Amino acid sequence: MKNLVALGYKKRKLILALIALAIILRFIFLNLYNWQHGNTGYSGVQYLVDSFRYIEGAEALLDGGSLDYKQQQFAGYIALIVFAKITGAGVYIVVWLQILMALLSAYFLYKLVLSFSGSRFAGFTASGFYLANPFITQWHLYIMTESLYTSMLIITVFLLYKALEKKTIRTYISAIISLLIILSIRPNAWVLLPLTLTFGIHAYLKRAWIKSLVSMFVTTLFVVIVTHLPFTNKAIENIGTEHIRMNQVFLNGEVIPNCPELRVNMPVDNALAGDNWKKSYLYILQNPLPCIKLAIKRVVTELLQINRSWLSVKYKLRLYLWLFPAYIFALIGGWYFRKNKAVKIIFWVVIMHLMIIALTFADYEGRFLNYFLPLIYACTGCGVAIVINKILKKQQSTG
Repeated sequence: MKNLVALGYKKRKLILALIALAIILRFIFLNLYNWQHGNTGYSGVQYLVDSFRYIEGAEALLDGGSLDYKQQQFAGYIALIVFAKITGAGVYIVVWLQILMALLSAYFLYKLVLSFSGSRFAGFTASGFYLANPFITQWHLYIMTESLYTSMLIITVFLLYKALEKKTIRTYISAIISLLIILSIRPNAWVLLPLTLTFGIHAYLKRAWIKSLVSMFVTTLFVVIVTHLPFTNKAIENIGTEHIRMNQVFLNGEVIPNCPELRVNMPVDNALAGDNWKKSYLYILQNPLPCIKLAIKRVVTELLQINRSWLSVKYKLRLYLWLFPAYIFALIGGWYFRKNKAVKIIFWVVIMHLMIIALTFADYEGRFLNYFLPLIYACTGCGVAIVINKILKKQQSTG
């Protein structure tokens, strides 16, 4: 065994190359399979309801019109479809770009893990979990914002980390450009604004109490701006569709919309039902326990996905294989590198995305989790590397 370990260390570059090749082949296979069989009963490019909103927005712009307020929240993605239509290749370019962006973001994920762990194996493991996960990969073929948002979130986190580490004009500009791009893709990215500002200011502060004050101030300012700007206020008021109001989802105790079996019984408040969503904070103060219960159930439903009765046992087993072992190793890796700035950024990006789910709802397909799951995989890769290193060292000492 000792000789085998020594041989493995000597051939580590070859082993890593083989691992990278296996990951790429798996990624190619999954995309080819999805292209041939699809997830909606049709092969080729995939569509959901929101897909047609984006396409209609692109067609409106090409006809000299404008975007409605809902489409404006996804203006960057719609602009990409406009570009695709101008080229004449149509939505096929969008799909190809999403696949290429997934590969590029996997490289950024690898570089992120390598930069704070120093382990190439950890980086390959993190990228492997990301690219080989069929529940993430399926979204690359959809005309939906999911794939591109996930890729840009990884890239934005990496560039933010590099900007905070190097503090140069070039790294700051790169981080800002990436932030602006992701803000145009999905409104979920709004939470990155206070995070980026807070981490940016913290980089130049020393005292912990001043950092805490800055965090509180930035958070408060962000909440005030979001609640008072007409655009953001209207966007939050109609969180699902034009027919689903924030208070309706809240008072109904919705965990996943249109899934009554998961609902939490909430105290009745007829006044709030017809009021603006901003009055919800009074309801939360008056009924803290039911509200906390609802928030926790939404987050658990999204993270663990154990209470989706419509999924088959086979599907659940495959899904859990990509979740629970990854979570366990992520806890190990995250705790080990808990003081590292990159892990702190990852932690807060994940927490803020979970806050969105807690305040709104979990989703039917589990796609909200996919937005930040690759960032969790960054810690998973570290956890796997740490455990394997400990096992190898133990074998060497006893061999």
